[in-house]
Formats: sequence, C-alpha cells, structure tokens
Amino acid sequence: MFFSFLEAAKRCEDMGQSCGLLQQRGFCSVNFFRNYMQANCAATCGFCRAGELLAADGSPLNKASILESASALLMLAVVAVWRIL
Repeated sequence: MFFSFLEAAKRCEDMGQSCGLLQQRGFCSVNFFRNYMQANCAATCGFCRAGELLAADGSPLNKASILESASALLMLAVVAVWRIL
C-alpha cells in the first residue's frame, strides 16, 4: 500500500474515491487530516506536481520526510487501536 502511494505521488494522482467531497469540506487544509489527504488525495488537494510530492510550504518532499510522516501516522493508529482494546 505504501509503495502504491509513492507511485501515485510520482504520477500526481489521487488514490481515494471521495477526494473532491473531502476537499469541498475543507479536509485538505486541516492539519489533523493532512497526512491522510496527502497520501490519498494529493492531486485534488494540490499536494503534488507531476513527479513529486509537496510539503505544506510548497517545497518538494524527499523520501526521508515521507517515511517520517508515514511512521508518525502508523504510531497514531497503533495508539488508537491500543486505546480501544
């Protein structure tokens, strides 16, 4: 899945099916949802240009920062599941 995200980012296309609706509701600009939107709706939210993913300030992200964001998101998911159990 993560490598699919990287491939979609290279092509600057969305992986999610509800990106337009989520963008209309403001999810692209909410920091809490940024990692999700960047991974799934990069094109709709304007987080990429063909061949590269962009940071919040519009600068290209490198592979290390993408992996760091993915790791942080994974840790949040683990904590959320742990709290449910």
